[in-house]
Amino acid sequence: MKKICVYIIAVLLPMFPYAQTEDADQSLNSLYDSLYQYERRGDLNDGIRFAYQLLKESQNTDDRRLEGKISHTLSKLLYYNNLVDSSKALARSNIKYGEEIEDYDISINAANLLATFYFNESKYDSSEYYFKYCMEVSESYLPVRYPTSLVNMAFINGYRGQEEAEMTYYYKALRAVLAEPAFDSLGRVKAMAYGGIGDYYLRIKDYDKAKENFEAKLALGYEKNDKRMIFEAGFGLSTIYRLPENFDFEKSDKYLKIMLTDTTKEFGEYRGRALINLGKLYRDAKKYDQALKYLGDAYKVFDEGDGNDAFSRVEIEMGEVFLALGQIEKAEYWLKNGLNNAVAGKLALREKEALYTLYKIDSIKSDYKASLIKYQRLRAIQDSLFTEESAEKLSALQVEYETQKSERENLVLKSELALSEADLEKQKLIQWIITAAIVLAFFAIIILIRIYRRKQASNLQLASQNALITTQKEELSFKTDKLELVNSQLQSLAEFRTDLTQMIAHDMKNPLNSIIGISSIDPNDKHFKNITQSGYQLLNLVTNMLEVEKFQATDYVPKAVPTPLDQIILESRKRVEILLEAKSIRFESLIPKLICVNVDPEPIKRVFVNLISNAIKYSPTEGKIIVDKLKVVDNNIWIKVIDQGAGISPDRLPHVFEKFWQTNAKESGFAASTGLGLTFCKMTVEAHGGKIWAESEIGKGTSIFLTLPLETSQTCEKALAELNENVGVNHENEEVLIAPNELAELVEHAEFLRNLKIHQVSAINRILNSLEKKGIQSKWQTKLQATIYQADQDKYDELLKYLLEFNSNNS
Repeated sequence: MKKICVYIIAVLLPMFPYAQTEDADQSLNSLYDSLYQYERRGDLNDGIRFAYQLLKESQNTDDRRLEGKISHTLSKLLYYNNLVDSSKALARSNIKYGEEIEDYDISINAANLLATFYFNESKYDSSEYYFKYCMEVSESYLPVRYPTSLVNMAFINGYRGQEEAEMTYYYKALRAVLAEPAFDSLGRVKAMAYGGIGDYYLRIKDYDKAKENFEAKLALGYEKNDKRMIFEAGFGLSTIYRLPENFDFEKSDKYLKIMLTDTTKEFGEYRGRALINLGKLYRDAKKYDQALKYLGDAYKVFDEGDGNDAFSRVEIEMGEVFLALGQIEKAEYWLKNGLNNAVAGKLALREKEALYTLYKIDSIKSDYKASLIKYQRLRAIQDSLFTEESAEKLSALQVEYETQKSERENLVLKSELALSEADLEKQKLIQWIITAAIVLAFFAIIILIRIYRRKQASNLQLASQNALITTQKEELSFKTDKLELVNSQLQSLAEFRTDLTQMIAHDMKNPLNSIIGISSIDPNDKHFKNITQSGYQLLNLVTNMLEVEKFQATDYVPKAVPTPLDQIILESRKRVEILLEAKSIRFESLIPKLICVNVDPEPIKRVFVNLISNAIKYSPTEGKIIVDKLKVVDNNIWIKVIDQGAGISPDRLPHVFEKFWQTNAKESGFAASTGLGLTFCKMTVEAHGGKIWAESEIGKGTSIFLTLPLETSQTCEKALAELNENVGVNHENEEVLIAPNELAELVEHAEFLRNLKIHQVSAINRILNSLEKKGIQSKWQTKLQATIYQADQDKYDELLKYLLEFNSNNS
């Protein structure tokens, strides 16, 4: 309703004549306040129409200052509504208007506005020009605004890397307000100087001095009860503690969250910036979920009035977080949005940030053409900030400034002369002639100087480029020779490593076979059994090394014979039994007994030894490992080995079968590794015509899949029959397995053993070990232990039945 009333007043205003000029001025001042509300609310189209109406009416009054204020507000509204050229033209007109009426507040406001516009468009030379104008005008005509103009000059020089000039202006500003405290009654100049000096010391990594200045600004903010000072000082302090060399998560987090305490719209920009920086902080701390939450909150805080820059910053940071998470597609989506907003807003620095990360993503995706295009755009943006064209534009602006300065001096001179009307007109004509002559002469000199300098610079640049090409050619020749030498040395080193590996492996193999042979004399002795299994482990590692080198040097052809698959699994498990017991890991083989595969038995056993060893290595204590048959496809059996380890991340999973590659999961402390186990598995399985691959998820373990050729001929049936004859238990011809004095202890555990399955090895072994400690060493225990290693449930049940029947017959 208020908006409608103001609009009606603006439309009806020309229809009513003003009774008095003073009343008209008061009415326009009141309406100007309403125009200011349009600016604050962002009602741009209505505000522009209203401003033009007020501007027209103000020209009929004597209040020329009001006319300048209305024109200044109109200039801002036009810029915010993307009518950039009209806005800038009006602002330049306002500069001259302020000079004509000698109201330098109007000129300085317009120049500051232009400086801000050009800064947002990354045209830093033009921005510096208008800030410099404000400084010189305020120094001469409006000293109260001189300290503020100094800190603006310091800011723009710091942004352009001119640090000596930056610090000079900041300290000038501090001296100015110390000399005239009334010029900075609110403390804002000191606050800007403290902040700028703190930023400088932050850039040169003098963190103590940076902290001192930011804390001074923070204290000043609390003294003046100025939230802007407090928030800006908080940003500076949080940045100090967010840097890698000075990282303190809690302190940085504390200072940023100061900005979140105020939820009013007035400080929405600070809250949004704080949320963006919290997103960066939590990303650096690898707390990605919380980082995404803060960035999402920042996206909600900003609205259309905040422009492209705010959204571009959030979107680029969202892309960085998703890239850190390895989610390339999401990262690319957010970065492209950030790039589009940066281009739409002509934000060169934001565009450069987005292009840099997108260039990295294209490199990761091996899209080198797209990567090159983005890199070229990136370089073009960097070079555009300090081009010859920029220097020429600065010279043209300098000429315009000198002309305007001459005009101001003439106007001041005219106002101070107390001459007659005739003399004044004559003097005025002379001044214009002199001014025109000076301007023409100045332009002529500038043109000649520029032509000479350009020719001189061109000659110097050509000579420099020729010298650079010669130097680069010599460096390239030297680096080529050096690279050839290094390549030759690396090749010799690789051949030496290969020869040394094979020599050591061959020399280790015979002693290991001797150790295994000697320790196999008494298979029932636990210590001998441990030595045998450890020998098999080391022999497996050595064999992996030899076989991998052999596979690479020759074409390996397996000597395939029909072999029972469950027997391969059983013998493989026996070789790692000591590792299973050490970590109390349950091993389950779900492979049916009546399955044969057409393979070279010994290499395939080593494949399963490697897979089970890896599963043990990365499984937790008292975990479980399962070997399972999945299905039969095209006369190939699919087998899966499952563990309960920590899992492998998606970016590392494709490399697990590469030579000498090892995951960074926590080691068990029992399993040795050369980084060749899975490489050997891949080469062996593929030599049999099969495939092997891995699937994993962090926190949910790893599964290794492999396929082997199935054998269904009569030869397989014969192999299975021979196996059953060799491992059968015949109670009829067997001696008495249990001594009477051992019977009671064995029967005490019989019921518990009946409830266990053959794959529950650790639980069964704990009972047998407890009996052994009590001195019970019956042949029945030895037989039961053998059935565990053979994974034969039927024999296990038969031995328990024998125990119960023996007890019944002797009771």
